[in-house]
Amino acid sequence: SGKNEIYGEYLINAQGEDVVAGTRTPQRRSESAVVTEVISRKDLESIGVNHLGDVLSLTGGLQVTQSFAGSGVALQGLDEKHTLVLIDGDRILGEKDGATDLTRINLDQVERVEIVRGAASALYGADALGGVVNIITRKTPQKFKVSSSLGYGTDDGREANLRVGGGIDNYRVSLAGGLYQLPAYDLRPSDDNQTTHGSEINDWHIDTKHEWRAAPRLKISFGGRYENRARVAIEERDNGTVFDRQQKGNFYDGNVKFKYRTESSIRTSGTLRASYLRDQFLLDQQGSDQRDKYENSELLLYQAGLQTDVPLPRNNLLSLGIDGIAESIHSPRVSQGTDCETQDDQSSCQTASRQRGAIFAQDSFTPFIDPFLTIVVGTRVEYDSNFGVQNVPRLALRFDPIDTLKLRASVGKGYRAPTFKELYLRFDNPSRGYTVRGNPNLEPEKSTSYQTI
Repeated sequence: SGKNEIYGEYLINAQGEDVVAGTRTPQRRSESAVVTEVISRKDLESIGVNHLGDVLSLTGGLQVTQSFAGSGVALQGLDEKHTLVLIDGDRILGEKDGATDLTRINLDQVERVEIVRGAASALYGADALGGVVNIITRKTPQKFKVSSSLGYGTDDGREANLRVGGGIDNYRVSLAGGLYQLPAYDLRPSDDNQTTHGSEINDWHIDTKHEWRAAPRLKISFGGRYENRARVAIEERDNGTVFDRQQKGNFYDGNVKFKYRTESSIRTSGTLRASYLRDQFLLDQQGSDQRDKYENSELLLYQAGLQTDVPLPRNNLLSLGIDGIAESIHSPRVSQGTDCETQDDQSSCQTASRQRGAIFAQDSFTPFIDPFLTIVVGTRVEYDSNFGVQNVPRLALRFDPIDTLKLRASVGKGYRAPTFKELYLRFDNPSRGYTVRGNPNLEPEKSTSYQTI
C-alpha cells in the first residue's frame, strides 16, 4: 500500500498505529495533519504506576493538578477545566470543579491514551479549549486469557486487579474487576489535633465488555461498568469540635456501539451511552448531632452520536456527524430560581438540566503525495439549551517538503460553557462565616487556538 491509498481498505489493513482523537476518524498517526501524542499499552506497563494521573504527570508539556477534586490535567497553559477527557470518544460523568478526576481511571482498563493539544471544539463541542485526552479501553481477546496483578506500597496502599476474557466464533467477552485501598494518614501525628490530612480510601470496580461480529462488515459492542468509591477522614476544627467525614460515590455506566463498512469503504458508526452517579456526603459530629450534615447528589448523563465517513475522489475523506447530550443534576447545593433562597425544600429548586445537539462536517483532503500535503477543514454547529447556538470551525494542514521534515499548522475556535456549579451553586458555611453562590448570568468562554510544529 502507498500513500495514495490513505482511505478505505488502507486504514483497516495498514501496519502501524491508528489514532482517532485528532480528526475523529481512524488515521495512521504518521499521516495525520493533527499532532496526536500516544501513550501505548506497552508504555503504561513499563512506567509502573497505578493511575492515569500518575502517567500524565510524567509526560512532557502536561500539567497534572492535585486538589479536593482529585487529579486533573491542564494543556496549553489553561487550567484543567479547559481540557476535555473522553473514554472511547465519550464524555465522562462526575466532573468536580469542572475537571475530570483522573484517579478514577485504573490503568488496567486502558489500551492507550491519545493527547491532542489546542482547541478541538469543532469535533467534540464544548470544553475542549486546551485540548483533548482520549482514553481508549482494552479490547476483548480472541483467545481465552486470564491476567491479574497485586500491588503493595510503602504507604500501606494495596491494589488488586483481575481480567478474564476470550471469544468463540464471532463473539468475544471480557470481565474485569479491581480493588484499591489506602489508609488515612496524619502529616503531624505528634500534635494533639486529630485531623487526618489524607482520607482513607476504599475503591472497587467491575466492568464487562462484549463484541459481536454480527456480519462480515458489521460489529456491535456493548458494555457496562460499576464503581464504588469511599473516602473516610477526621476533621478537627479550631474550636475543638471533631467531625467524622465520609463521602461515598456509586457510578453506573452502560453503552452500545456499532461500526459498519460498505464494500465501497463508507464507514458508519454510532453510539448510545447512559451514566448515573450518586454522591453522598456525611459530616458526623462526635458526641453530638447538632452540626451533623448529610447531602445526597445525583447526576445523569445521556449521550448519542452518529458519524459517516465517505471516501471521495482525489484522496478526499468527508466526515458527517450528529451528536446529542442530555445531562441533569439534583443536589442540595443547587439553587435555581428566584424563590429558592427561601423555599429550598422544593425539589425543583435543587434540580438543573441542560441539553445539547450538534451537527459537524469535516473534509480531509490530500492533493499531493510527493511532496506530501494534506489539509483538514471542518466546522461544528452546536445548540445548547442554556446558551443558544455556537459555531466552531477548524483548519489544519500537514506538509512534508522532504522525507525527513514534517511541518504542521492549525487554527481553530473553541468554547467552554459554564458548569452547573458555576451557574447554580449554593454553599453556606456559617461556622466559617462565608457563603458561595453561582452566577446564572455567566456566558460561555471563547478562544482561538494556533498551533505550529
